[in-house]
Amino acid sequence: MFKKILVPVDLAEPELAKPAIDTAIAMARTSQGSLRIVNVLPMTPVMLAEYVPPDFEVQQRKAAEDAIAIIAKETGLEPSRVSTTVRQGGIYQEILEEANNIHADLIVMSSEGRSGARKMFFGSTAERVLRQTVTPTLVVPPAANAIVRDDASGPSLAIAHVIAALDFSDTTAATAQAAATLAVRSRARLTLAHVVPPARGLDRWAALVDEHQAQRTARAGHELTLLAGELQAQVPDVRMTASQGDPERVLATLAAEQPQTLLVMGIRRGAGLLAPQPGSTAYKVLCLARTPVLVVPSRIR
Repeated sequence: MFKKILVPVDLAEPELAKPAIDTAIAMARTSQGSLRIVNVLPMTPVMLAEYVPPDFEVQQRKAAEDAIAIIAKETGLEPSRVSTTVRQGGIYQEILEEANNIHADLIVMSSEGRSGARKMFFGSTAERVLRQTVTPTLVVPPAANAIVRDDASGPSLAIAHVIAALDFSDTTAATAQAAATLAVRSRARLTLAHVVPPARGLDRWAALVDEHQAQRTARAGHELTLLAGELQAQVPDVRMTASQGDPERVLATLAAEQPQTLLVMGIRRGAGLLAPQPGSTAYKVLCLARTPVLVVPSRIR
C-alpha cells in the first residue's frame, strides 16, 4: 500500500481541494503512511515586478506556509506523519519534482473546477500531471462520489467497488495488482473491465468489421477470465466485463453504477506524434464521470 503520499493544495480554491485532502488522509491512515502537503506559488511575471513590493514573494510564501500549516494540523495525523512545503514555479512541474524529491508512491489531487468542453480541451494541472507522472496518481473530482467516510477519529476509506480498466498493454499487471490490493484492504468487490474501441470502416465492410470486433471482445473476455483466476486467491469477489464502445464513456457509465466506486487505470505509453497522449483517456473519464480515478503509469519510479 502507499506509504509516502503527496497532496497538492491550491489555496485560492481550498474547498475544491478538500475531497482530495480527505482522501489522502484516509489513504495515509489505512497504510500507516505519511502525508506531504505542497502548495505551489506562481512566479511573479517580469512585467509586474516593478509594481509589487520588494518583499512581495516573501510575504506570499509566509502566507502560504501559515495556511498549509493549519491544513496539516487539521488532518488529525500525528505531527511526525504530516509535513508541508511551499514551492515556486510551474505548478505541475513543481508537483512532479516534489514527488520525486520525497520518493512519493502516491499523489492525491483534485481535478480543477472547469466543466464541459473547456475542461476537456484546455486541460488542467491534473491532466498535465497525468501525462508526465511516474508516480501513481489519484485524482478526485470536486463533486466526486465519496470513497471516504468521516469517523470519530477522522476520514477513513469507504470503497465498496474497485474497477480495474485494463487494455492488455504493459500497464495491465501493475493496474490489476493495485486494484486488487485496494479491494483487499477495503473489502470491496473487484471488477476487471476491458473496452474494445470502435473500428471505423466502409459500409460495405460492415459485416467483416462487426465480426472482427466480436472476436476482439471474445478474446478480451478470455484474457480477463485468466487474470481473474490469478487474482481470486487475493480477492474472493472478482467479476469481469468486456464490451465495445468509446472507452471513456463506457468506463464512466460503469463507474457511476454504484456509489463508493474507485476506478483504476493504467497509462498506455504510445510512440510517435500520432500516438495517444499518456493520461488522456484517464482525464477524459474524469471529465465525464464523478468518480475518483487512480492512474498507474507504466514506468513507476
